[in-house]
Amino acid sequence: MRTPRFQAQHLRDAFRRKKVLTRNELLRTAGCSSMTAWRLLKSCGYWTSYNFNGRFYTLADIPQFDERGLWAYQGIRFSKWGPLTETMIALVEHSKAGMTPEQLQQQLHVKNVRPALSRLIERNCLTRRKFGGQFVYFSLAEISRERQQKRRAEQGVKPPPPLPPAEQIIALLV
Repeated sequence: MRTPRFQAQHLRDAFRRKKVLTRNELLRTAGCSSMTAWRLLKSCGYWTSYNFNGRFYTLADIPQFDERGLWAYQGIRFSKWGPLTETMIALVEHSKAGMTPEQLQQQLHVKNVRPALSRLIERNCLTRRKFGGQFVYFSLAEISRERQQKRRAEQGVKPPPPLPPAEQIIALLV
């Protein structure tokens, strides 16, 4: 049997030296085609950054995730939930009182989460409700959502009263 020319150990050694690599660094280190490099990387297990459009990679055993499931290395951020949208869902789901966009931006260290939150609402991955003039995002699961909304209300910010039935609104406008 022929000895493999490209070995996963070469990648492991490179990651031990640098912890995080870009795609180009990964290909240069592997010294092989991109498909072979991805096979080698997959065999080692890896994470992709949720910032910088997933441009950075690290091996699965390198990150020391905090209690929120986040890890940062020189401004490059990784999540045990994977991409940014999945991370936002997980953070909202695990929050005690839902989360505002500002709270998510602060925890994730990204500039603007609003477009991604809008897509998550459209895809029915999260729910939102106005509290104190701003949107707060909540779990999709009814029991968790009710618990989160109750805690948010206990923080002193009351949600607006529910809207009257559509027929009443239409009659009022006519």
